[in-house]
Order: sequence, then C-alpha cells, then structure tokens
Amino acid sequence: MNEKYLLLGDPDKETLSLQETALKIFYGGDIVLVNTSLEVLEQIKTRGKPELLFIDFTFITHNHAELHTFLEQNNFHFPVITSSSKSGNDEVSAKYPMVSAILEKPISIDAFTYLVKGITTTTTVSPNYLPVSINTVLDHGIGDFDFFLKLSGTNYVKILNKGDGFSKAHAEKLQSKGIHEIHIKASDSHNFLKIWEENLKFVLAKKGVTTVEGISIAMETLEQVEGISKALGWTQEVVESAKKTVEQAMAILSKDTSLIDALRKRLANPASKYSMHVGMMCYLNCCLSTHLDWTNNSGQTKLAMASMLHDFAIDDSYYEDVDSWNKKSLNMKDKSPETIRYRMHPLEGSKFAQSFKSLPPDVEQIILQHHEKKDGTGFPRSLSANRITHLSSLFIIVEDLVNFINRGEHLDTSIKDFLVWGEYYYDQGHFKKIFDTIKQKLP
Repeated sequence: MNEKYLLLGDPDKETLSLQETALKIFYGGDIVLVNTSLEVLEQIKTRGKPELLFIDFTFITHNHAELHTFLEQNNFHFPVITSSSKSGNDEVSAKYPMVSAILEKPISIDAFTYLVKGITTTTTVSPNYLPVSINTVLDHGIGDFDFFLKLSGTNYVKILNKGDGFSKAHAEKLQSKGIHEIHIKASDSHNFLKIWEENLKFVLAKKGVTTVEGISIAMETLEQVEGISKALGWTQEVVESAKKTVEQAMAILSKDTSLIDALRKRLANPASKYSMHVGMMCYLNCCLSTHLDWTNNSGQTKLAMASMLHDFAIDDSYYEDVDSWNKKSLNMKDKSPETIRYRMHPLEGSKFAQSFKSLPPDVEQIILQHHEKKDGTGFPRSLSANRITHLSSLFIIVEDLVNFINRGEHLDTSIKDFLVWGEYYYDQGHFKKIFDTIKQKLP
C-alpha cells in the first residue's frame, strides 16, 4: 500500500487517543494507533513504511528487540521516534541505530504536534470541527465548550451550549442511538486538548507507570475471552472494563522493578499454556466479578493481580499436564518430590507475593487458597468452605470454569456442563452465594 500514514504506539490507550485527536487538526493522512510491538510489526508488514513511527521505547526492546531487528534487516528508512518514562540513554543511538530520537515522557501535545509537522509531508487539513469520544468528555469532565452532532458531510448541529456541561444522561441518550462521538469547533480544540492533557497527566501520575507492554499477558486470549463473553451473554463493555482493570493491575505491579522483570520472563511467550491460562484467569475473574455487588474496582484489581501471580512458584513444565498434577496433589499419600513441590506452590506463591509492598494483603490470601476445596480436600492447608474467603472462592470458581472450557470440545457445551455441575457442587460457604448470583446473571 502506498497511502501515507502515521503509526503511533503506546501501552496507554488514552494517551494515543489524545495524540490522534491533536493530529486530526492538521494531518491529512491515516493515523493508526496500536498498543503493542506486535501490532506495530503487523501494520508495517501490511501497509508498508509509515511517514513516522512514534512509539513507546519498550516496543523497541520488547522480545529481544524484535521490532528493531525487523526494521534493520529490511533496511527501512523513515523517522522512528520513541518515548520513555526514564531519562534518555547515551547508548541508545549506538545500540538501536534505527531510532532517530528518544524523548522523555510526558511529552506535551504542543511539542508532539510540532514534531510531527516538522517531519511529515502529507497535505495538511483545516477542519471546522473535531471529533471527540463521548467517554473522553465524560471521563475528564470537559464541559465548558459548545458540542455538535455530525449529521452528514459538512452538516453539524449544536446539541449543547458552552457552560451547560455534558452529563452522563446526555452520554447515555446518544450512545443508546449508536452515537459514540461528538464534535467541538476547531477553534476550541487547543483549549480542549490542553484540559484533556492536564487531566490525563494527573490520572497517569496517580496510577504510576502506565501498562508495561513487555508483560503481554497473552493478548491472544482476548479473542477467546470475547467468544466466552458472547456465550455467557456479556456485553462488549464488560470485556472492555476487564481489560482496563488488568491494565491497572499491571500498572501497579510495574512499580516494582524486580517483580516486573520476573513477570516479563514468565510471560515471555504469550502462546504458552502457562501464559494463556494466566490471561484467561485475569480477564474472566474481572468479567465475572462485575456481576457481584460486593466486588468493587479494588476487588477486581486484586483478582487480576492474583491471576498473574498465582502459579508463579511452579515452572511451565507442570502445565504440560496440569490436570494430572492437580489430581496427584490431592492424594496425600503421594510423597514424590515433584508432587510435593506442586502441592506447596500456593504457599510458596503466597510468600513471594508478601515480599512486595505494592501488593494489597488480599492478593497473597487468594494465591494461598486457590487450590482449596469446599469439603477440605484441597491443598496446601485442607481448608473447608467456611474458611475460604469470598475473593478466593470466586477465584476458585473461575479456575474451575477455565478448566471446563479447556477440557471440552465445544465452548457452549463446556459452559453448560460447568453450570449443571456447579449447581450441585457449589453448595457451601461463599461458593453457593457467588455461584447463585453468577447463574442468575447468565442466560
């Protein structure tokens, strides 16, 4: 393809959205947004060279600098600008010669647009109106502007006067009609973007480091999760909410360098059985917990963290036949070293989690109890239902669901089998209340 385009990549989707909106004021070509280095590679292989590649620095170093190696081997020549939350490294230009410059985050929108204007050659545009996501306006409380609805072509109608504010009721009314963008005047765009930029800086500072792209947590599992969500009658909003929670959990974990390095190693291969299981647990725990009144955002984040770390104390080899190891560990007469190691991995994983100050206390408790059973036949502590916490009970139910799906040949029948089995099995403690609630929310 010969069409000119810009390729922007960052783990934080809202940062990308802000940059895209700013570029639409003057850039006449396509603007492509991606969240991982793999997507950068796919876009370049599909569309050819962009006018400018502007990406987070971790995309360059991810997976043994796969992206940089690809660019170098194919002798691509176009500006590659990277951004990093760390100060610039003097060795970057020598180690990664394809990188034209590395800029320190946060990069102001004014500096960003000036940079793009100075590099690109595509004919500029001068729109009268600029599209903005309805959710962006709501999330950042940007209300001191006239808002317009695009009817067709160049036909716009004002739907809200400056000073009236944009409420959740306004948003729901528009979204119910399938409208997800409203427009502002181009003359208001600079002030609008600056307010958005300042709010975003505050949000990111509060969250700490944004999602670390190096921890991919098997993004391939998202396709499976979306298929499961359809089978269970969940909306796309439920999956999107789960993705945000997982990203938030990763942002918190990424504050600890040693933990983030350990996660990178364990999840280096997103297609491995281990990574796929972790990914499924992350998203399904968050999705299912949205249906429980007592599980707030904090609880969902804890479940996502526990999902990432729950099997940290065992190596990937156990996942070649994890069902067999689970059965062996329930047999207390089996004293082989391998079985004992597997039987004790919840305790070891819990101790590992306790060593990190960034983790809330419930996380280590979920990890410690994730192989317990309602009747006290689980491991490592043989707890009965009345001693297993509510978050741990939900986690165990989700892992049972994942196991049913993995063992079954068809998704629909696997879920039906799980629901029938669960009706009789989850009859004690928190298990019963949680399963009854989940069952009522499912078709």
